Formats: sequence, structure tokens, C-alpha cells
Amino acid sequence: MPSHQAIQSFFAARTFALIGVSKTKGKFGNNILKELTAKGFKIYPVHPILTEIEGIKCHDTLGAIPEPPEAAIIVVHPSK
Repeated sequence: MPSHQAIQSFFAARTFALIGVSKTKGKFGNNILKELTAKGFKIYPVHPILTEIEGIKCHDTLGAIPEPPEAAIIVVHPSK
């Protein structure tokens, strides 16, 4: 179980890798992207094929992100 400090650290992050954005509007990952960018967070979408989503550059791997994100959000179907 995560410690209280780990949870606080996650929610204090300002930069996130977001794994699981989709070319289909209205998907959960895309909604997270919109909400967090609207609140001023720096989001690095990660998708193996998309090059851009909502006007934001997508990265094909975590290693392609130009700076280490403080945290990651993973929104993919469990079967993937």
C-alpha cells in the first residue's frame, strides 16, 4: 500500500507523462489531458502512433520525453 507521503508527492507533481491518450475524442485519457493542462500542469502525452493530441506534441515512448516527468498517469485498457 502506498504511503501517505508517496500519495502527497504524486499530487504535488507539476509535470506528468500521460500514457493512454487516444485519437478518439472523449476518451478518459483525453479528458485528463484537457483538465490538467487547463489547470496549468505540464503534460507529456505518450502514444506509439499519434504525433499530436489537442495541439500538444505526443511522444512515442517515455524515453522520448524531453525532461523527466515527476509522475506518470497510465490510462490503458487492462488487456493491453
